[in-house]
Amino acid sequence: MNRTLPIFIGAAAMAFPAIAEAAAQTYVGAAVHQSYGPVQVTITVVGKRITKVSASAPMDRPRSKQIDRHAVPILDREALQAQSVRGVHKVSGASLTTTAFEASLASAMAKAHLPGA
Repeated sequence: MNRTLPIFIGAAAMAFPAIAEAAAQTYVGAAVHQSYGPVQVTITVVGKRITKVSASAPMDRPRSKQIDRHAVPILDREALQAQSVRGVHKVSGASLTTTAFEASLASAMAKAHLPGA
């Protein structure tokens, strides 16, 4: 009699965090310069799925800081949810940051060999 046992990969990863961490790869996109400074996106990928997105953006000018403090978390969430550049919506009032974010995200995704870049 041939018996198979179920394998719970998610449970194993939770029980042995090193397994899940070992599979995660980080990719840094190009620093894309816009009028007020560079925007650079970093993604963490497990398999073919983006699991974390973080971006750095200009914070040296008060207005840039105000805009980017609002826009960057939104763009990070949009990219994580969409898993592609095309799914990232423009943030009102932050068109320069959004455009630079999309270009840097595309660069990071291309380095990771992900579709949707």
